[in-house]
Amino acid sequence: MNTIFCSNLSFALGEAELRKAFEPFGAVQGVRIVQWRGFGFVDMSSEAEAEKAIAALDGAALLGRALRCQIATSGFRSPRTP
Repeated sequence: MNTIFCSNLSFALGEAELRKAFEPFGAVQGVRIVQWRGFGFVDMSSEAEAEKAIAALDGAALLGRALRCQIATSGFRSPRTP
C-alpha cells in the first residue's frame, strides 16, 4: 500500500470528502484524518496512483485551503499502516 501524507487540511473536512478528492486518481484503500492537527493519510492501491494523485492535488484548494501532499515517510506513517 502507498500512503500519502496530507497536511494543511481544513478542520471542516471529513474523511468522505478527502476520499472523494483522491478517487479520480485510483483506488483509495483507506482515509484517516487527525482533525485537531489538520493532517491525514490516504492509502492508495499502487505507487503510480499515489504519484498521480500527489501531482494533481499538491497545492490544490480543498475547502479554501491549499492541500499539501507527499508520500508518507516512516516519521509520518499512519498508525494503521504497517
